[in-house]
Amino acid sequence: MANNRRNNELPEAMQVIKDMVAALLRNQRLEGTLESQGLAEFRRNKPLQLFGGYDPNKVELWIKEMEKIFRVMNCIDNQKVSYVMFMLIAEAEY
Repeated sequence: MANNRRNNELPEAMQVIKDMVAALLRNQRLEGTLESQGLAEFRRNKPLQLFGGYDPNKVELWIKEMEKIFRVMNCIDNQKVSYVMFMLIAEAEY
């Protein structure tokens, strides 16, 4: 009798596990979509790219422009870092 009960519980447990995995996958897709939407919104603000070189005035202007976009978008710190890294080109990237 105990064996019979365990055999009946196994398919139910497997279904619970399948449902949990499906929910996790849906959440991962949603997070990825939200991240890419955030990047798309950021890029619509036409942020300047920073190529490097030595021009303190240019860098200061770039920082101010980036901060302005971040304020409008209400970016959290992790987003700011990702977006800034995305805009660093050539010398500035290293």
